[in-house]
Parts: sequence; structure tokens; C-alpha cells
Amino acid sequence: ILRRQSTTEPVTIHLHTCGGMYEEGMAIYDAIKSMPYHVTIISYTHARSMSSIILQAGDIRLMMPHSYFMFHLGTLEFAGDNRMVLSNADFAKLDNKTMVDIYVEKARKGPKFKGWSKTKIRALINREMEKKNDVFLLPQQAIDWGFADGILTEWPN
Repeated sequence: ILRRQSTTEPVTIHLHTCGGMYEEGMAIYDAIKSMPYHVTIISYTHARSMSSIILQAGDIRLMMPHSYFMFHLGTLEFAGDNRMVLSNADFAKLDNKTMVDIYVEKARKGPKFKGWSKTKIRALINREMEKKNDVFLLPQQAIDWGFADGILTEWPN
């Protein structure tokens, strides 16, 4: 729909979701990343779980002053025989790697990780998730970690 209107006009996405299913979230992430124009994403109450990944697709990522950012590995639920469960668990490891890869790429540009290698950033992100499971960041912390670009305190004209 947006491409029919213009291929050059910037787009602002108002993100207000608690997260959700990995596959659907990655479809949204991929759709945003494939857009030929500049995309600003404004995260309202929170960017957590899958919505923390969706936020990373924006060219400019803004958070509201009282919002928060939370990242973790996804929750898994399986049913079936042991082969199905093991197969799904193995596949989920690939999803986890993809999520952490996205976080690492963005964190490399954050002030907290200036001069750090990808390996060192990955180790810290994994260690924080291992220690806390759900890692919460306030907006300024999300900026420091490279997961957001600014805090929206007033609307421009």
C-alpha cells in the first residue's frame, strides 16, 4: 500500500505490541528492512520480546520517555514424540542465533560497546540473558546499548 503511494516518502511506524510469535515478527522485520525508503519506528509502552527485534528494523528507532526495552530468548512449547521435540529444539537454536545476531549488529553502533568485537558483545548479551532471562533497559540504556536512537519527548512540527 505504501509503495503505491510513494517510493521515496519516509514512513513512520507506530509500534505498540507486547511481542509475539517469532515467525510473524521476523516477517514484519523483513518487510520493514526491504522498504526502499527511510523508516522511523516509534515504540510506545515497550519494545519487548519480538517487538524488540521489530524495532531494530527501523532506520531511526525512537522510544517514548516512560517506555522500556526488553530482550530475551524466545519461549518454546512443543508437543509430539521425542524426535519432533528434539527437531524443534534444534531449529529454535537457529532462531536464537538470528535474534542475537540482530542485537549484536545494532549494539556494535552503541556507545556502550564502542571498540568491542562482535564476539565480546555476543558474549555479554548471552551472559545477561543467561543471568536474568529477561533483560530490561530504560530508554537511555537502550540508546547506550545501540538498540534505540532517541527518546521522543515532543513532536516536531
